[in-house]
Amino acid sequence: MFIRPSKGKIISGFRTKRRPNHHGIDISQSGKTDILAVANGKVSRSYTSKSYGEVIFVVHHINGQTWETVYSHLELGTRKVKVNQLVKQGQLLGYMGETGYASRQHLHFELHKGRWNINKTNAVNPVDFIES
Repeated sequence: MFIRPSKGKIISGFRTKRRPNHHGIDISQSGKTDILAVANGKVSRSYTSKSYGEVIFVVHHINGQTWETVYSHLELGTRKVKVNQLVKQGQLLGYMGETGYASRQHLHFELHKGRWNINKTNAVNPVDFIES
């Protein structure tokens, strides 16, 4: 259903004992690394956040279910999509970076079954839904 959003190694998992409030996964890769849309959808947000840094949110409607994905810490100035833009699975959204609250280059990726909310109550482990 969903493809992997980027190449690289998962360096931090979803809601681990060490990071129970980590509502996504972190994928790290050196060099210029593409960030891709995991499924067809519509960009709901594309902006710079203090915590997420350069971030893109995409809403997906798949088999009657709404999902929202979050791609954060993108390289400064590399967001390729704007709000309300339709994106295709595999489309380039930007490049992996180190913006916002990030200590190294990586993608923080969240998957929400339903829409994203500030409490992240709809967050699910992306590893359970991404094609291997």
